[in-house]
Amino acid sequence: MLARNFALLPLFFFLSLTTLVFPSPIILTPISTAILGIGIFSAILVVGLAYMAANFFSSRPLLIWSKIELKELFASVFIIISVLTVMSASDVFISATTGVPGTSIQSTAEAHLDFFIISSVSAYNYLAEFSFYISKLASFSYSVSKPLIIFYTNTYYMKAPAAGLSVLSPPIYSALDNLSKITYAFQIQKLLLAFFSNTIPTLLLPIAFVLRAFPLTRKIGGTLIAVCLGAYLWFPAGIIFAKQTYSEYYPLGSEQLDMRNMWSYPHYQNILEDANPGNPPSAGAICSKTTALFISLGEGFWSLVTCAPLLLIPGAQGAFEICRTIITYAYLGFTQAFPGNYGAALHNYASLSREQFLSDYYNPLIQEILPPLAALYVNSLLSLLITIIVTIIMTRATSSAIGGDAMIYGISKLV
Repeated sequence: MLARNFALLPLFFFLSLTTLVFPSPIILTPISTAILGIGIFSAILVVGLAYMAANFFSSRPLLIWSKIELKELFASVFIIISVLTVMSASDVFISATTGVPGTSIQSTAEAHLDFFIISSVSAYNYLAEFSFYISKLASFSYSVSKPLIIFYTNTYYMKAPAAGLSVLSPPIYSALDNLSKITYAFQIQKLLLAFFSNTIPTLLLPIAFVLRAFPLTRKIGGTLIAVCLGAYLWFPAGIIFAKQTYSEYYPLGSEQLDMRNMWSYPHYQNILEDANPGNPPSAGAICSKTTALFISLGEGFWSLVTCAPLLLIPGAQGAFEICRTIITYAYLGFTQAFPGNYGAALHNYASLSREQFLSDYYNPLIQEILPPLAALYVNSLLSLLITIIVTIIMTRATSSAIGGDAMIYGISKLV
């Protein structure tokens, strides 16, 4: 009976190889199929030699061991066929449910991760622009220095009219930090998804199959098969399942806004327009290098340049003194009058009434911007948690079913 079972091994070996290649050629490459074939053949050879040695030496323990290993070889071939069939069937199922031929479970999971990433990045960009306008007003300050000619001294004062607006910055910074964290998390998942889909079918899974076929490495092989299946199948399946529990839309009045592009809707663009303070009045001219040079040269230089031609006229020295005095006082009068008048314009630019503070900044932030961001953050955390739970539970169950380590020690610490 045992000899007849050994005679069937080549048939099972051929059946396993054709099953690997035929249902889904994408799963295993020719190199990985060759690795698997050599490994299975080597395992068959070991069991066959053990059986021959048992008959030759009339060793009953070795004969019993050969029978057990023969059953394990059948189990290994069955596991190989089952795992690859499940992996192939998952793509067929995804194609049927999505209605898109050729769609794989990895590409579907990647599309769902792109949804999460686009939603968080678009929210981050919008909130960063809103924060920029708040910081622009809150950090704006101006100083005015007015010379007093009579007392040979200056008066100086500095104001920051909208400094109190900075009270809105902490919740904005916290929201930006949370958005960056979930963006990193989804990007890492996307990188892992690409890594698993490229390395597991070509390298790790064939090695796991081969390890499962040998007695000394059977438990390690079973565990590695479960880990490979968890990373290749259950991990993207967890992402897809998490996406189904994700609330895509958030209500705003009578509209239903998609988180990926809701920030470009007119309502939210109007919020940005109201929050944008623009530039201070005449900022380009006042802050230009020409104006700075004009002021820095001083009244002495300008009076000399303006009145110097009078020195070329004989007897016009008195006129030169009069001209110099007029230019000096005109310059000083301008430098005294201008800061006070322009300081009032700067104050009006940055000062906010209570109604403006509430309508343009506080209410939009608290009522319109932060609630959908909080929902996005919480739903993203739940999606990450669901993906991890599904992957771990299914991986451990698979490992236990195929004779691997059910606990998979260290995976909790890894997570």
